[in-house]
Amino acid sequence: MRKVTLLFAMIAFASFAFAQKGFVPQKYNLYKAQPGTELHSNANSTKAPGDVIFSEDFDGADWSATSNNGEPVPANAPAGWVLGDLSGNGFYFRWDTVGPRGIFTSPGDGCTAPADPLQSTTGANGFMMIEPDFFNSAADCSQYFEDGMDSYIEYNAGIDFSAEAAIHLVFEQANRFCCSYSGDSDAWFRVSTDNGTTWSGLKVSEGDINSGVGSITGGAAYVSEFDISNDVAGEANVIFRFHLNGLSHYHWEIDDVMFIVPEDNDIQFLDYWNDYLVYRDGTSTDYPLSNPDDFTEGFYEYPWFLVQEFKGFHAAYINFGGADQTNFVHNVEVYKDGSLLESFATEAIADLPVGGQDTTMLPATLWPWEMGEYKFVHYPSTDVTDDIPSNDTLVRHMVVGDDVIRVANFDEFDGSLSPDNWTSYDEDGDGIGFYFNLPEPSLHDQDGNPDYYILDGAYIYVAANTGAEELALFETEVAKVVAGVYRYNEADDSYTQVISSAEYTLTLNDTASVVYVPFAQDGTAEYVFQGGDFVLAFNMYGTWTDPFDRLQSWNVRSVSNAVQKNATDALALVNAAIATSDDLGTAASPEGPCLALELTYTEPYIGIGETVETLDFSVYPNPSNGTFTIDAQGTSQVTIMNAAGQVVDSKIVTGGTPISIDVVSGVYFVRVQNGNKVGTQRLIVE
Repeated sequence: MRKVTLLFAMIAFASFAFAQKGFVPQKYNLYKAQPGTELHSNANSTKAPGDVIFSEDFDGADWSATSNNGEPVPANAPAGWVLGDLSGNGFYFRWDTVGPRGIFTSPGDGCTAPADPLQSTTGANGFMMIEPDFFNSAADCSQYFEDGMDSYIEYNAGIDFSAEAAIHLVFEQANRFCCSYSGDSDAWFRVSTDNGTTWSGLKVSEGDINSGVGSITGGAAYVSEFDISNDVAGEANVIFRFHLNGLSHYHWEIDDVMFIVPEDNDIQFLDYWNDYLVYRDGTSTDYPLSNPDDFTEGFYEYPWFLVQEFKGFHAAYINFGGADQTNFVHNVEVYKDGSLLESFATEAIADLPVGGQDTTMLPATLWPWEMGEYKFVHYPSTDVTDDIPSNDTLVRHMVVGDDVIRVANFDEFDGSLSPDNWTSYDEDGDGIGFYFNLPEPSLHDQDGNPDYYILDGAYIYVAANTGAEELALFETEVAKVVAGVYRYNEADDSYTQVISSAEYTLTLNDTASVVYVPFAQDGTAEYVFQGGDFVLAFNMYGTWTDPFDRLQSWNVRSVSNAVQKNATDALALVNAAIATSDDLGTAASPEGPCLALELTYTEPYIGIGETVETLDFSVYPNPSNGTFTIDAQGTSQVTIMNAAGQVVDSKIVTGGTPISIDVVSGVYFVRVQNGNKVGTQRLIVE
């Protein structure tokens, strides 16, 4: 802990363990600046406001004296401002043009190099920040501590809002905190109308614990906007402060603070839900709409034969403007390959007062099984035109393809993750994966014959892994991975392995690239004849121990909720050996891992307007001794089934090529699929 008194630093040394088991402080593992997103980016997207009543951009001309060689100098705050620390430890906000520091924040292995600066609208002239991570790092970076902050930046010259009926706070920020929000432990904006005797406040952290909002790794600041009318409208002498309380890690940056009079007509959609398989009526404890991470439709890509029905839609909305609204409607439009496919709308809400907010309920049925690129668009409408349409539309992209289940869009990665991001990580071979559901194979049956899935392999997008310890794992070829699929057995809460790959050794050439890991097919294990719940697991090998005696591993690229809203089942934490559900966990702040499963299906894809044709072919000799030939032209998928409908062999062959099967004597059925033509013939093996 750095105990700072003006320009002097005193270092106290101690050792401790975090009591919060859900999280521990973590280094950033980001290898790309956060891209823009259609899901509430809020990245430097401050709307054109109404009248600006007050603004502060923390220009270095006024604020640079509050920092001297990286140490806070609170006595040099400009007139009307106070930099305070109620803990007495010297943990103050300060001004700078470079980013925060600390064991878990500084780039590289030290704790004194600054991260990238806040990319706010006026970031070039500086911004304010507080560095809990730096204050809780030993001077030699060998230890970290957990002293909570109680620090604030306050404006006490007073602002006159007496003539205003509605006021919004707008500011730009980046933050990342550890290890849990609880009670008063959070980032706050507080106001007082009686010269600081009493304070009211609201939490402004916005992001998930351990993830945060905004960026200090090259991405844009996050624009926050809050309606504070109930606290300040009509008041003649308002003072305010930004206050960080109780949290010990990591950092908070603030810039471009404004108080504005809002536009009259401004409906905002804060969140949305596309209900997949199960419609949530708002009362089920299994799917609480108040939970931002309960997104059941969270995968980016499905094969056409796995996609099932959407049962409805929801949106969390608020009248964020300065005027009451009438006849509010939640609209949903679904596009396929750029053309409108379906549209849905709620019944109108006759009156929506200023500040009114709720969640819409829109039962609907949609089965987008045809291959293509889909876009779900949620937006509001009222009797008047919205003054700020940029903040009221939420968009979700989804792909229906041929043979891949893909959690996240690999092209939109903005971070990385590893099993060492969670405290349960304690063994080489632990890893990550995702949960998925397979419908019964008969869902798309077209010819009356038994259908099944074939598990082919899996994809893993290995991150750049630029750290020295990480790179050593690839240089020495101790970084390895095993991919497997496990079926869940509800009766005894267990998992049974369906298929696995051989151990795959990763090299330096595999870093920053997508790696395909084929399953070890043996003519039996790869066939799945019944639907159910499954998990794709990547057991990851290759570890080292960091200076804090924590096991660390290499990283997989990931996509955050800020870029693509992810499902609670998008990320599974995998133990080295999977036997029961206790060997699998979920992340409290779900990220979309860049993992995918490849599988095929016995039925051909038949789009709308296409038909299945009967394939005429012959099998000879018939009867056979187990070796036979088909006379179908071209390349075909050939499946041999016994009289009970069980698959005994499956292969891709070219017409005229002899086929040999090792089976006992009896009656079998040869099913041949060639394009959209399918046929079946009986075969007798003597």
